[in-house]
Amino acid sequence: MNDEYNNLDVEAPVRRKARKRKPILGLVPRFAFMAAALVGTFVICGALLGKLIEPYAFGATQSQQIGVLKSQLNTTADENTRLQQRRDSLAKPEGIEVAARSQGYLRKGEVRVVLENDPAPIADRPATENVLDRWRSAWLNFAGR
Repeated sequence: MNDEYNNLDVEAPVRRKARKRKPILGLVPRFAFMAAALVGTFVICGALLGKLIEPYAFGATQSQQIGVLKSQLNTTADENTRLQQRRDSLAKPEGIEVAARSQGYLRKGEVRVVLENDPAPIADRPATENVLDRWRSAWLNFAGR
């Protein structure tokens, strides 16, 4: 081969041995770098996934809030209906009289009577054995037994 180049008056290229490149980093630092890159990739993917899921989670929260607000709206509508009926009743003379009497007002010429130690109404009194026996016997007589 050198003969061919000698005839041309050109120097033959010098062939160098192919050297094996030494790794820039050793095995442990290389592994640490790859692990850090992998963890960074997971963090970035997690952040992106979180941003993708965020609207759906927000929608679920809004759905719950909508349910609460609807129940509040229904309660408010019921209260409005009740107040409208009260307003309508107070627009009539009978309604005004009922409201005034419930607050303790009297008509001209009426006298307030207050009973001290007012006994409990009959419905609130405890039933005694004698009363129950009388009712039982009255019922049996009525039923024909």
